[in-house]
Amino acid sequence: NPQEKVLDFVSFDDAGNIIYVTEQSIVGVENGKVIWRKQLKGKLINGIQKTSISQKGSPLLKVVTSNEVHIIDRNGLYLNNYPLKTIGIGFSGPGVFYRWNSKQYFAITTFNNELLVYNNKGQQTTKLNIPDFDDWRDIDVYAKASILNMSITGRSNALILDLTNKKQIDTIKISSKSKFVDWKNGTRMLTIDSSKVCIVNEKDQNVNTNVNADEILNVFGTGENALVFVKDKQLLKLINLR
Repeated sequence: NPQEKVLDFVSFDDAGNIIYVTEQSIVGVENGKVIWRKQLKGKLINGIQKTSISQKGSPLLKVVTSNEVHIIDRNGLYLNNYPLKTIGIGFSGPGVFYRWNSKQYFAITTFNNELLVYNNKGQQTTKLNIPDFDDWRDIDVYAKASILNMSITGRSNALILDLTNKKQIDTIKISSKSKFVDWKNGTRMLTIDSSKVCIVNEKDQNVNTNVNADEILNVFGTGENALVFVKDKQLLKLINLR
């Protein structure tokens, strides 16, 4: 449809094989021809994202709107009981898949300040009320000992939850200069404190480095092996966290 603007796409195999998304639909194209189309309801939250789960060797794709979560393969076939649909107030973020006790789950936030968790059959298993002082969006899940923890990021705060015991652990204030990095036992936040790069651990403690910086531009890699691209006055630096 020439009136629909392509907002994002993924390609596969040979040229001419793509799946693209517009504000109205998800469209599968093979050999340059449209072979399937799925209508979207609600405002698009993300483009097309590859998920951590796969079918027949190919990752499933995720498209989220304020009203629906579409998990779909390259042939236009849905994962069990998808798309998920909201009742009333819509989804506020793209959600995330994670594994726990050898089972697959999907977690997502809503504009009604709720955390919803679904099992691998698309059935809701958990519904938690979360604080209403931010617009919650991005989710990261990590295990520590036998406890499943989750961080939910909003505009200016990161909420830390103990999902196993269904309780809030902490709230971390996020600086506009902050970035997140994957760590061996969870997520760490990198920020600027007193003109130096510092690491904020899961206990909300600042671990200072000796690196001077005004801004963290980007993070490449994970854990202590991550490379951090920072700006210090008129200089650009690429540092590691060791």
